[in-house]
Amino acid sequence: MLSPNPDAPTFASIANREGLTQDTLATWLVDAHDYPAVMEFNLSPAQGEMIAQHMLTLKSADYVPDS
Repeated sequence: MLSPNPDAPTFASIANREGLTQDTLATWLVDAHDYPAVMEFNLSPAQGEMIAQHMLTLKSADYVPDS
């Protein structure tokens, strides 16, 4: 599902960022706490790893960013 925020990046755009690794993404998902209160969520390290692993399945050598 698309975010109701038109400025939010897609999972594919995040997964295809240069230098992104499963470890850096999982750490960010678990440790980032700069969300608006309505979007606050907490993930365990295992949950962060699972989500990062899924998001990185969207990585593609021929990915073209949306303009």
